[in-house]
Amino acid sequence: RFRSADIYTYFEATEKIEAKHSLTTNYRSHPKLVAALNALFETPFIPLPKLGGMLNCPKVDAAKPDSEPLYKDKRGHLHLITHNEKLSQEELDQKLLTFTVSELQSLQPKLSSVALIVKDRYQAKRAYDFLKSYHIPAQILRKKSWEGSKEVLWLKSFLDILDQPDDTNRLKELLSSPLLGFSVEKLQGRLFHEEIALFFEMKKILHRRGLVAAFESFVDAFKPRRLATLLELVDLLANLPLSRQRRRLNQLYLGFGEESEPEVEEEAVSILTMHTSKGLEWDMVFGFGLAMPQQDLEDEELLAELMRQFYVVCTRAKERLYLPSFQLKRGRSIIDLFPKQLDELLSEDLSVTASSADVEIDPNLSLLPPRKEKAEVVTLPPKLRVKRIESFSSLHIASQPLDLVVPKDFHTEEKGRFTLPAGALSGTLLHTLLERVPLSSNFADTASLIPFVEEMIQGHPLQGWAHTLSEMISNAFTTKLLPGFSLAAVAPKEFLRETDFIFTEKELWRCGQIDAVIRFEGQVYLIDYKSNWLGGDFSAYQPPLLSLCVKQMGYNLQAGLYEEAILKVLGGKRDSFGGCLYLFLRGLAEDTGQLLMRGEKWQ
Repeated sequence: RFRSADIYTYFEATEKIEAKHSLTTNYRSHPKLVAALNALFETPFIPLPKLGGMLNCPKVDAAKPDSEPLYKDKRGHLHLITHNEKLSQEELDQKLLTFTVSELQSLQPKLSSVALIVKDRYQAKRAYDFLKSYHIPAQILRKKSWEGSKEVLWLKSFLDILDQPDDTNRLKELLSSPLLGFSVEKLQGRLFHEEIALFFEMKKILHRRGLVAAFESFVDAFKPRRLATLLELVDLLANLPLSRQRRRLNQLYLGFGEESEPEVEEEAVSILTMHTSKGLEWDMVFGFGLAMPQQDLEDEELLAELMRQFYVVCTRAKERLYLPSFQLKRGRSIIDLFPKQLDELLSEDLSVTASSADVEIDPNLSLLPPRKEKAEVVTLPPKLRVKRIESFSSLHIASQPLDLVVPKDFHTEEKGRFTLPAGALSGTLLHTLLERVPLSSNFADTASLIPFVEEMIQGHPLQGWAHTLSEMISNAFTTKLLPGFSLAAVAPKEFLRETDFIFTEKELWRCGQIDAVIRFEGQVYLIDYKSNWLGGDFSAYQPPLLSLCVKQMGYNLQAGLYEEAILKVLGGKRDSFGGCLYLFLRGLAEDTGQLLMRGEKWQ
């Protein structure tokens, strides 16, 4: 009912047509689940702020005949997961995921028929890691078909205006688009002083706090339509550093580098956000995103959007729907906002049951053997007549990491560089911080870096790690490096961060991105930051162990590509090239955690 559309557009359309028809039959779900949802939705719960009313969800009929339930336990088709005490977000995640694994172990369903619908990419990653730790195959599904979409055009227009907020031509174009819907009469004779001031403020927010915060400010000021789909695109781009977001958006706008649809495992649990779940269906659905704390609940339109998400999640299941019925220690969830108490539905006739989230996992029971990791897929840009295009990642997909037990606890009390959770979340965040920290900072004073870091990590799973991250940034810039200087000693004008390269060799294209290119005393150096966890103290980052890591991870191949790229820029002048510096941030010190490569020699 709400897919990719502004709901008010539908109401406006109904006023202009005479023949009106409603879809009154559910062809997806078991009749008893349909009856339970009819009871759940009987009280209007979706507000329509612009119309001053509520949206009714009339009862629907079930197309399928009544039949034996697919799962032979005693649970109802709608099952509530409960807990007597208030929970933190971390405790909630742990309870729900433990319950999920226990339920899968008990019922042994076909895994491709199971979906975990979550709030955002962070909860998706936590769910994926948890299931994987019990050898349960899982896949995070994302909608990626953005090429040529209006959402890409609108978001590009928004960011273009942030580049030059006083460009009234661009401003008129965005305001008159279907996204905001300003009429021609409303724009005529307007000087846009107020709007220009708002966009200047959003520009500051973009550079201080990132894309999500800037877009939230835009939503608060202009109340755009098609909010759910745009939020999904913003969420996708927010995974990237700021310098890469515009480049990725331009690629989508031009149809260059469009990501393919994810390859679906034949047997794997699907993990996806509430936005992404629209139009899809599974036999068994866990609606976990509904229990997570939400922000900006004072905004009536955002509240309405959350209630529509509740409807979407509840109507994805064919056989069984699991809804969490918890209270949070902090904040309110979509479940809290729902006007009907879920326990009022408990009824054998309605096939609604409940059980406690306090369950245990059988450590000896595994659903399937450990999952084999998929190789990275590199797609060819269109209209380039080349045989293939290669980056370091695509050339090195066969490498295996060192066989180590890595830290994963985001909430440990012992916070430090060696306990910082390993993985892409930490690595991406460290790279972003090093890319965006002002080069004029006093890097010797860790405390002075903390405000910058705290602002950057608001809402991030590593939000409580500001001191550790600040120490790692300080250490990266102040440690004496093998060539005899520190990064803090490099003049800002000689320090270029996040540098792309692409060059040809006959019909082969090579591309990549270098973390930093610096020049010091006439020598050019390439800097590559590594967040690899190799062990719990500095001894794990001694040169012999780094050499082993280099060999296993293929960094010698990466350094060779980087060197070839920079030598093309230098006109082949090897005397001006100081080498490629690999800085292992966790173990970085004067005598550990760093390697220098020039030619084929490591130092």
